[in-house]
Amino acid sequence: MVIRKVRADLLPSDAKLIAYSWVDSFSVYFIVSFVLGIIICLPLIAYEVYAYINPALYPHERRFLIAFSAAFIGLFAFGAWYSYVLLTPVTVKFLYYFALATGAEPIFSIRDFFYFVGLIVLISGFFFTLPIGLTLAIKYEVIDPSILEEKRKLVIFAILIVAAIITPDPTPVSMLLISIPFIALYEASMRVGKWLLKSKKKTTG
Repeated sequence: MVIRKVRADLLPSDAKLIAYSWVDSFSVYFIVSFVLGIIICLPLIAYEVYAYINPALYPHERRFLIAFSAAFIGLFAFGAWYSYVLLTPVTVKFLYYFALATGAEPIFSIRDFFYFVGLIVLISGFFFTLPIGLTLAIKYEVIDPSILEEKRKLVIFAILIVAAIITPDPTPVSMLLISIPFIALYEASMRVGKWLLKSKKKTTG
């Protein structure tokens, strides 16, 4: 059912998927199961980690860990959802029409298609959690937020380069679709990190 839904949601109606080898269809079930397993198990893993270290935490550490876990899961879910709803459909359609423009028949490997979709969804999900690390680095004074503000243009350029590297297609479409919201998250994480740093200094001061 999941395989049919992904195909109906993302694949253009004129495109066809074929199995190039005997194990291609089996590989598709493995890829889909692996991606769904990561997405579904993340909240459970977060809870198990929290339950394990909870007895050793102070109340303020417990509240912070809950907020951190919720933010990580929320950003990962948002990144995966954003990828599935917007990033992947646009990329697939762009590559599909690009293939038609070259005169190629719209016939693709079923294994390559689902590997492509799963890779984009997972990469996008984890990529969107990186601002949490940035926020923590500011909070614990590993990174000075003023330096990040001064080097904003350089950081944005680096984000574009990383986005171009991690996106599986060679066009700038996926790069822009994944980097633009991430840049917004980067700006938000700087502000949250500065706020947490000020709160920490007030508490310890």
